Amino acid sequence: KLMTQNQIGEHNLDIFPPGVKYGLGFAVVVDKVTSGSVTPEGTYSWSGIYHTNFYIDPKHKMIASFYNQLMPSFHVMGLSQTFQILTQTSIIEE
Repeated sequence: KLMTQNQIGEHNLDIFPPGVKYGLGFAVVVDKVTSGSVTPEGTYSWSGIYHTNFYIDPKHKMIASFYNQLMPSFHVMGLSQTFQILTQTSIIEE
């Protein structure tokens, strides 16, 4: 459980936008509005150097993975955000 909860308090890390903190292994969305995230608070994720990405959304009981093998990957940085938007908007609330 500690791996997926904020472990850095109010500190910010340059590698994450405001509203995203760090657990013991994952980036954790703690403020959806501030972070600009399409995923709900409590979502945790990580990305790899070759533009691999996954996130786990406990609220919707969803695990999503997106894999590329691109280096450098600066020209496709928007793909991960698009992937999150597409997966989150496909959820049908009951």
